[in-house]
Amino acid sequence: MKRCSLIAVGAVFMAFSHLASATQADDTTITIRGHTAGATPFISKLTLNVSNTSVLKSIQFAIDPKPGSVTRPLSGTYSSDYLVSRGFENPPEIILPVYGLYDRYRNIVRLTYRFQDGSSKEAVTSVTTAAFDDPCGYDNPIVVKPRTNDTDLSYDYIMLKGDCSYFEPAIIDTDGALRWVGTANIAAGNIIFFDNAVYLGRGHLLTRIELDGAFTEIGDYSALGVVNFHHNIDRGKVGIILDASTTTYFESTLIEVDVSGRVLKQWNMANIISAAMIAGGDDPSRFVYPAPTDWFHLNGCTYNRADDSLIVSSRENFLICLDYQTNAIKWILGDPTKKWHQFPSLRKFALSVAPGSLPPIGQHAPSITYDQNLLILDNGQKSIFQSPPGDQRDYASPRKYSLDLTANTATEIWNFPMNERVHCPFCGSAYEDAPKNYLIDYALENPNGQNGFAHLLGLNAASETIFSYRYPTTSCGKIYRAIPIHLE
Repeated sequence: MKRCSLIAVGAVFMAFSHLASATQADDTTITIRGHTAGATPFISKLTLNVSNTSVLKSIQFAIDPKPGSVTRPLSGTYSSDYLVSRGFENPPEIILPVYGLYDRYRNIVRLTYRFQDGSSKEAVTSVTTAAFDDPCGYDNPIVVKPRTNDTDLSYDYIMLKGDCSYFEPAIIDTDGALRWVGTANIAAGNIIFFDNAVYLGRGHLLTRIELDGAFTEIGDYSALGVVNFHHNIDRGKVGIILDASTTTYFESTLIEVDVSGRVLKQWNMANIISAAMIAGGDDPSRFVYPAPTDWFHLNGCTYNRADDSLIVSSRENFLICLDYQTNAIKWILGDPTKKWHQFPSLRKFALSVAPGSLPPIGQHAPSITYDQNLLILDNGQKSIFQSPPGDQRDYASPRKYSLDLTANTATEIWNFPMNERVHCPFCGSAYEDAPKNYLIDYALENPNGQNGFAHLLGLNAASETIFSYRYPTTSCGKIYRAIPIHLE
């Protein structure tokens, strides 16, 4: 009897064990009913039927790279709450936007469904897309060096700012394939990728574009006197910082806003510099001018969390660092043969350049690197308005500086001068993604020759060229700025 009893108990235990092993993934049926084209061929919307949406935690999609590519699959994850908030989840149906598809291609899309109990399951579908007529030629670069098989490059996707179409901005991968374009019908805006969306400023308006193609105008800054946003949008302390021209001053105002477009802080460089010059006994009217004079030519900034400061790039003059809270000038780095250095009130903030180093001239795209150094694209172009205009170098190079603020010196610790043969006097950018992984954009290479090109160059940590692409252009607007972004 005891033996039979044990067998019975064992059978009951096995039954309960089997029931306990059932998961929400097992119990939920998800069917892919089809897909519809999105706003562009790079976007598609899958239609799913889900037997119980309440147990669904998230859905991830991943797009297989083309054969031979070593790029990581472009991927996105939607939480169930997000799908509900956007109106994509209406039980039992879910609309799942998939972005970053190759155009004119049968894309393999892999889905991962994750559930509240930690279980998951996968599915595979295909999406065949139409061709995209690219007016900018981003999908057809001159391949100087194709993407190598090196997998050490830290980034696989690049956002491009241009003015060659109303599909701005654009995203390409490091194979040179076009993977996404803007949907807000805006050209010649300044852009950033922030909070999983594209922010684009043009005129006195700020627009947010979701990667699924939806867009919303989130800010109108005409009440602040803004007449045009220009050059860059950069990351700030809390939100993003826009470069603005106002009715009072041309290209010398910065405005930080949060993700919803609410104004957080403003910097009027004319007022800040004028106050410092007056305090130092100089006459600011000899250096600072009202609109429409381009006395400053703001073209970008970077926030340094290490010392709570803002570094602002003035193409006409210098790099200038401000205390974020007080707006006090902390230091200035630039060519001492330019006009600014003639004023004692500004000269007292100057960092000296260490022997063997070069000061930045006409620089663009300041940023703080992983090792707390300062990176810029040094265009080598003298001042256009201010006189004396300073030195002129007929080649461009990214330069990284180590700053010793105790000794007030800047030491150049890295550059990539390409044998001093790339003439790119205006525009462009250089950014470090992971340590020593760089993306360089010569926005208008060799403009005085017979042919002009925008030139994108990717370098890994060993300073090896991983890809090199050229795009024919007659102005620096084709690819004014290129930013590494992460969509994998």
